[in-house]
Amino acid sequence: MFGTLAPLTPAVSEEAVVAADPDAIVTGRSGRDAPDGLDGWRRLGQMKAVRRGALIVIDPDTLHRSSDRIVEGLDGLCTKLDTLRAAR
Repeated sequence: MFGTLAPLTPAVSEEAVVAADPDAIVTGRSGRDAPDGLDGWRRLGQMKAVRRGALIVIDPDTLHRSSDRIVEGLDGLCTKLDTLRAAR
């Protein structure tokens, strides 16, 4: 959906995400007690991802740092996406 945008990691507005109506929304949370950052999305019940409960929270430290942990982070993200696909 946004894969053709430049640069490699473009800034995408909330309005653009709402207009794209994605199947899933992924956000990062550092620490157990930190907010998950999904409250704003949860208020947008017309979106497919919200209706389906396809709101994924990941530990950003596993994906944002170039280390062996990136494999762990990608595995966790893929597992969560696979679970959502299977539930359709």
